[in-house]
Amino acid sequence: MDRQLTIVAWNPTFAAVYGDLTGQSALRRNVVWRIFRDPFLQTAVDDWREVAHLQTARFRQIYSSDADSAFLYRVFTTIKNNPVFQEAWDRLAVAEPDEMRFLLTFSENSDLYLVETTLQTPTGEYYLAVQNAGDTPTLMTLTQLGENI
Repeated sequence: MDRQLTIVAWNPTFAAVYGDLTGQSALRRNVVWRIFRDPFLQTAVDDWREVAHLQTARFRQIYSSDADSAFLYRVFTTIKNNPVFQEAWDRLAVAEPDEMRFLLTFSENSDLYLVETTLQTPTGEYYLAVQNAGDTPTLMTLTQLGENI
């Protein structure tokens, strides 16, 4: 992701789980925009409200350090009317992207327990987010996905 939390690269397993982002606009590839506007994430993330609150705190942290960004303002204006975003925004919480654990309903018979670790590059221009399996069934599902791609 770039420093504005827009996904710039992904692997085939990511595309198999979240959908291929090829050809999507920067706005639609933005992690914060996706958590509030992507119907799949709103229904697939088990504790969506908690994840949305965390992503809002991350967004606030990044936006506060780049308040003149036209792109971040655009993200803000497209999600600001979402009641969950408003609730989280009003808490004034900030958070650095680091580790997050969540459950994702992948298919009718399969949940993925994911542990996402986010690292920032030394220049501060990019983040690397890695989602690893948090349990054995998730590892098996992700391994099968990787083999079928």
